[in-house]
Amino acid sequence: RAAATVAAETAIAPRSPAPTRESTQDTGASAALYQHRCAACHESGDAAIPSRAQIAARPRSWVIEKLMLGSMQSQALGLSESEITQLASYLARDP
Repeated sequence: RAAATVAAETAIAPRSPAPTRESTQDTGASAALYQHRCAACHESGDAAIPSRAQIAARPRSWVIEKLMLGSMQSQALGLSESEITQLASYLARDP
């Protein structure tokens, strides 16, 4: 095998940085926001409402669009753009 292939196969993937206190607080705030604003419907088991798992399979941009411009605008009323972004990051996959 080529040396580059061997090197690529044996390379150690970089570790993710440890969560910072700030990122942990953001996650906690986002979790609380989700529980307060979203969980009652998205964890209800109602087949007409996407479950949290279904939302998690979507890109973050989809969640932001739904909250800012789409069907979830009224539920997002009063949230700052930062809170919407944090909530979307908490719920959905990147990007």
